[in-house]
Amino acid sequence: AIAFGITFTVSGISSIWMFAFAGAMLTMLLVFRVARIATSRSVTGILLAGIACSSMLTAAITLLMMKKRDRLEHIYLWMLGSFSSASWIKVGFMAIVLVGAVLCFTILGRDLDLLSFGDHEAQSMGVSVKRTRTIAVVATSLLVAASVSVSGIIGFVSLIIPHIMRLLVGPKNRRLIPLSLLGGAIFMILCDLISRTAAPPAEVAVGAITQVTGAPFFLYLLWKERRREERD
Repeated sequence: AIAFGITFTVSGISSIWMFAFAGAMLTMLLVFRVARIATSRSVTGILLAGIACSSMLTAAITLLMMKKRDRLEHIYLWMLGSFSSASWIKVGFMAIVLVGAVLCFTILGRDLDLLSFGDHEAQSMGVSVKRTRTIAVVATSLLVAASVSVSGIIGFVSLIIPHIMRLLVGPKNRRLIPLSLLGGAIFMILCDLISRTAAPPAEVAVGAITQVTGAPFFLYLLWKERRREERD
């Protein structure tokens, strides 16, 4: 929609937002379809399918950017992420999706805790592994799709905050997930504040702030995992 200049509004909702949400949902369905064909929706299969679809879509975006050079700046801003296009209508929609996702994860909290011990162990304790994982991934995908459609691509938030919250409150998902949502919201407010005040009067893309913060944290996690493997 940005590249081709497709702009219209329906009940206060922009076409870019609607196309972004639809694209995110189609991507989710594509990932599930590829994972189902390849590995029956195992964790590894979903991850590999996600990587494959991400590479394919990145290539498509790159080609689109080469063809639509006059829209290059707008596409870059969307890919870096920003809250400049947020509105109360979008916030209301996000609230509905958020409440639904939180209720879903609260109900599935015990099953998700058992899944952390492995599929066989969870199944022996009465967990429907495929059903639980499918519902959790769909709920997460809906939440991500709604978020990306409002703000664009903002990376590393889901990597940094859950790890910090796990250290603070423990691994139980009924506490961890709601507090991760709250921590993520606080983190994004701080990043947005920095993006608006770092280089006035210009506004730095909030996604750039999260990437500067998240990349070192990701390297720290890799280093920590390497140290743990060496000790084992």
